[in-house]
Amino acid sequence: MIKKAKKLLFFFFFLPAFLILFFRLFHRRATQGIKVKDLGKFKKENLVPDPSKKKKIKNITIVELEGSPYEIGYQNGTLLKEEIHKILYEAHERYLPKGSLKSYLARALIMWVVKRVDKEIPLEYRQEMQGVADGAGMSYNDVLLMNAFMDGFESLDPILLQIIYSLSGLEPGCSSVIVHKSENSSQLIIGQTVDYMITISAGRSVLYVIKSPGKQTLFMPSFPGLIGCLNGANEAGLVLTQRATPTGKGEIGMPVNFHFRRILEESTSLAQARDYLNQIKRSVPRSIIIADSRENKSSFFEILPGKGVKEIEIKKYAGAANHFKTKEFHEVQRAALKKYKFLQIWGLYEKYLSLYDNSLRRERYLQKFIENETWATPEKIIKAISDYDPRLTIPGGTVSNQQTEQAMVFVPEEETIYLANGLKPPVTQGGFVKIDLKKWF
Repeated sequence: MIKKAKKLLFFFFFLPAFLILFFRLFHRRATQGIKVKDLGKFKKENLVPDPSKKKKIKNITIVELEGSPYEIGYQNGTLLKEEIHKILYEAHERYLPKGSLKSYLARALIMWVVKRVDKEIPLEYRQEMQGVADGAGMSYNDVLLMNAFMDGFESLDPILLQIIYSLSGLEPGCSSVIVHKSENSSQLIIGQTVDYMITISAGRSVLYVIKSPGKQTLFMPSFPGLIGCLNGANEAGLVLTQRATPTGKGEIGMPVNFHFRRILEESTSLAQARDYLNQIKRSVPRSIIIADSRENKSSFFEILPGKGVKEIEIKKYAGAANHFKTKEFHEVQRAALKKYKFLQIWGLYEKYLSLYDNSLRRERYLQKFIENETWATPEKIIKAISDYDPRLTIPGGTVSNQQTEQAMVFVPEEETIYLANGLKPPVTQGGFVKIDLKKWF
């Protein structure tokens, strides 16, 4: 009788009390504020906001940033303070509402995930994020969360990650199409859609023009407060676009968007970009296109942690979506899909499997579109990436879909970028704005 009483006391009092204490300590440590103390060299006069550095063309905001990492971040946070707070407020309201046990637990787990990533970020980018935080009047933790959550989550156990994707119904579905200068085109042109899974960024596109001493001027279509490169170009005519490639092979490392920004900051040729990719620590899987407009060359680079980098040279044109093309990486991705058959119990496996099938569908559409064009122009590339069928309810089934929050066409020789002007997904249905970059070259 006494033994039973002890067991009951343990299970109904001591164990719950221990778990509550443990999680409270975990929550306190995970959500404890971070502050970067080494801000590098900066001038106070460079922190004074210059309203002329921010302009708006229809629904597209253009922001010019210049100086040291902290100065660039501070200018970013100051000029886009209202936009950053709005997007963060909506994210909290939708995913982490105050007062609920669910958000209390989620906040701790999410910050634990992204703090692991923070340790891998170079000081210059941490200084820039601290600048964004100070300029916008918010915590470094929130800026870190905005910039590192994708890499943090992709480093999680793949089963947990895919269940999250499947339950949410939001799946990455970015697509690219490229045409080289040839008998079918007068210049190299690249189109790209951005299917961002948070779905609160539509209508908030920002074109960052970033000038850092000793580095290439960057042109990065992005969202308020993000400092990494989702997609972008530099003054040397190098263009980089990316697509997620789910394989369940993520590891902790420097966020890939920071790597991609560094490529455009430091490289002036496809060869230099290739050298950088072969030297870095690879953390999460990605398929990227790097195009060198001066040499009229481009390649697919496929990144898989533990497997290295594979390159496929692009001949005249190509379409790309969310699957690997090289045989070895393709097999890894297909094998990863088979591991999730147990999700059939909840009817989720088919939804996850559809991501791969829809990726193939989007690539075939883009390839066929380009093959059938006798003469490629920016307007025709816009038409290709604007492909959308609202009757198709499968996520990511068309190039533009319900997660398409940003879309762009790079024309580096013309020194222009076309950005989608829509206010709701798919933003491609709201037309495109042509932005002339010549004044910054």
